[in-house]
Amino acid sequence: MTPQDGAGDIHLDHKVVSAEVPHSTATNDWRPDGVVLTCGLKSCPPQIGVVIFAGPGATSNQYEIYRCTGFLIDSDKIMTNGHCDNFDSATGYFITRTDMPQKAIRKITGRVFKDFTPNPQNPELLSGHPDVAVFQLESAVGIPPLHLAQGPARSYSTLTAIVANSVPGKDALTMAIGQRDCTIHRNEAEFPFDLGELPDILTAYDCAAEKGNSGSPMFSEGSTDVEAILQGSKDLPDTIKATRASEGRDLFPYEAHDTIEGTNLRCVNYPKATANHCTIVTNDEIEKRFTAVVQSAIDGLEKPQTGFKSYVFQLKSTLPSPEEELEKFDYPTCAVTPVGSSVNFPEEVVRMDFDAWAEPQFTVLKNVQSTGAVTQKFTNAVNLKMNWAPAPGTYLFPSNDPRTQLGNSFSIALPPCSS
Repeated sequence: MTPQDGAGDIHLDHKVVSAEVPHSTATNDWRPDGVVLTCGLKSCPPQIGVVIFAGPGATSNQYEIYRCTGFLIDSDKIMTNGHCDNFDSATGYFITRTDMPQKAIRKITGRVFKDFTPNPQNPELLSGHPDVAVFQLESAVGIPPLHLAQGPARSYSTLTAIVANSVPGKDALTMAIGQRDCTIHRNEAEFPFDLGELPDILTAYDCAAEKGNSGSPMFSEGSTDVEAILQGSKDLPDTIKATRASEGRDLFPYEAHDTIEGTNLRCVNYPKATANHCTIVTNDEIEKRFTAVVQSAIDGLEKPQTGFKSYVFQLKSTLPSPEEELEKFDYPTCAVTPVGSSVNFPEEVVRMDFDAWAEPQFTVLKNVQSTGAVTQKFTNAVNLKMNWAPAPGTYLFPSNDPRTQLGNSFSIALPPCSS
């Protein structure tokens, strides 16, 4: 029998992250003290504020104003995303909460550090690489800064992003501090990484971000260190959603989570005493790992069983990739009882789909059994004349059909089973 690699044709639809920064227009007499930022939680870290860049607009008396979230990492330095950086073309400000006595407005005077790779195909999307920028303020802010996570990986199951949100019904520069509570979970199709590997990009689940949340610090449970910086919400492109709608199907369960992407700050070399060796997260690496998980699951269908050797073959199917239909064909290798007048060849058709975290799942759709009539017996073998049941499906590769491989009459080694 010739076994087949059933995981060779996998295709994944990858989510993308928008690089769009919310912006508004104002007259050229606009001043940063018009920004309103209040606490929308029971308690808000005072180090978290908004980063505003104001630059020339379409007319001489107009400003274009862009905003992101940012946070203090030193008395006079802030961190936000690299895709929020408009320092070369606009005047920047960091503004802390305006509802606290120590509120501060500080002009941005320099770019200290930046780790950002633009998306080469689409500037409106992020590239999937680290996305961090550090800016110098004109003077210190009298608030103790937040501490960036450093050193070896830490295990955690949640990340909470503290964000600057727009306020419904208010103008574009009236905001409130809120939070996004996210789950950290391995997803074999989207995030097949363990935290111990130090993936440079983290995917967090069951939470969503809005425009303007970019640059927010993300904290794990039981720690005040900033583990990650939020880059944006991840989503399937509209073209993929439209295609699925036209085909009358929904998202796969593992794709249906609201999802956030963030940079793992243990993998950013600012500031760091000892650089970590981090795993670079790429779509190619994700597909390679997912294919390996699927192949391992298919190989599991071939697990040894007394009296049989199982072979798995791929069937033609209308299922959307990576789902598929497979045949599990059981070839007898020994006799549990003394050889009688016939030998059975069981077959199963199984459907492979995936749970909420992209673990492969198998469902038996059909059972078929063919029988070989014994025409001659030897000490440890028999000759068979086969009565093949109809093929349980159309084989992706017709030569894999056991009926083709074995024919209608053949000899088979059939020694007594050891147990």
